[in-house]
Amino acid sequence: MTFYAVSLTIWFGVQDYYGVFIVEIAAPLIATVKGIKSELIIHRGNDVIASFIYQGGGATHQVIDVLVKTSFYSFNAPLTFAVLSVFYPFLKLNPAFKREFPSNYGTYLFYLQVLGSLFIFHVVIVFFMLGKDLSVMLAGMEIATARFKVELWLFAGQFVEYIGKRVEPLLVGFYIFIRFFSFR
Repeated sequence: MTFYAVSLTIWFGVQDYYGVFIVEIAAPLIATVKGIKSELIIHRGNDVIASFIYQGGGATHQVIDVLVKTSFYSFNAPLTFAVLSVFYPFLKLNPAFKREFPSNYGTYLFYLQVLGSLFIFHVVIVFFMLGKDLSVMLAGMEIATARFKVELWLFAGQFVEYIGKRVEPLLVGFYIFIRFFSFR
């Protein structure tokens, strides 16, 4: 509980910068998939606005702004850090963990792996959030190619937004348990 309070306090200080960094990675990726151009990323408090440009057959440009709230996908991060801290004493004593990470820095290397996976998970969440929003906006401008693709992006985006992000601490705890504490 104490570590949760500490990680929550620290997270409030860094989440805005983290959010911009995640969107800086995800926006060009989704722009490439959608065939548009990622132009500008603006940071306003807890919000990040990603601007995309669609250039049709003519010389006219369509500017599409997508709002991404950092707290929308990363609200579970402090709880995930607390789950990681709970496992720390158990990992130090676990024989399976000691075999896989024999050095004194093994626990830190493992935590870096988990945090790296969490970072990639957040990039994937933002990628699908942007993909869903862009699909809806492009369909509204009658640019989207097929209704099926728009519906697929809507399903994937909403699934990742509403299901995937909520199970983040559970996934981390389950991963650690299955990897080092399950009975073999």
